Amino acid sequence: MEQGEVKMEGKPWWKLASIWLAGAALSGPIGIVLHELAHYLAAVSFSFPEVKINYASINYAQSEEFWAEILEGDRAGAAAIHPPNYVGIVSIAGPLLTIVLSLGSALMLRSKEFNDLAAALLAGFALMAGVRSLTGLSYIIYVRPNYPGAIPYFDEINAARAFGIPVDYFVWPLCLGLILSWFIAIPQLRPGLAIKLPAAIIGPVLGIALWAVIGPTIWS
Repeated sequence: MEQGEVKMEGKPWWKLASIWLAGAALSGPIGIVLHELAHYLAAVSFSFPEVKINYASINYAQSEEFWAEILEGDRAGAAAIHPPNYVGIVSIAGPLLTIVLSLGSALMLRSKEFNDLAAALLAGFALMAGVRSLTGLSYIIYVRPNYPGAIPYFDEINAARAFGIPVDYFVWPLCLGLILSWFIAIPQLRPGLAIKLPAAIIGPVLGIALWAVIGPTIWS
């Protein structure tokens, strides 16, 4: 070891940081695919026609027509296209899978039985997969009171529209799940918290950015 070099868990700090950054980066694309796969499997289970999945979304026949009817307040017209409750389940399936993945990963970290790469992957899921729920929180806190005519489009509000209930019923529990994941996971990043925590946060962001470039070229 060179003079002045710091080691963490028997590794130079830069090697530990690299491993954790790489492992956490994998969690971004994997989390997206699993999220969309949950939507896809729900739609297939309800026999929605022409269900398709790509690198970051799903689609099925007449989805645009369904949402147009919902936004116009014509639930009967929407129901003639697809059962609204089924659409609601398809819409919320992704967020539910994501928060289960986040909490499950946080709990798995407590075993301390994973190597650094696997632990970093779990930490990326635990700390960052559920961050997408903050979109709903920003809508509730800022957009809804200031822009009442806004028509946002995200999973939780789509599910709420389909079920005919306030979006708060989904957003607050999902945000609570995110906080709980952080509460469980962060203490498990010791020793090396100063290296592992930034890597677990930055890694998924980098992974998602890379997936946004690579994904469309291999799975459109």
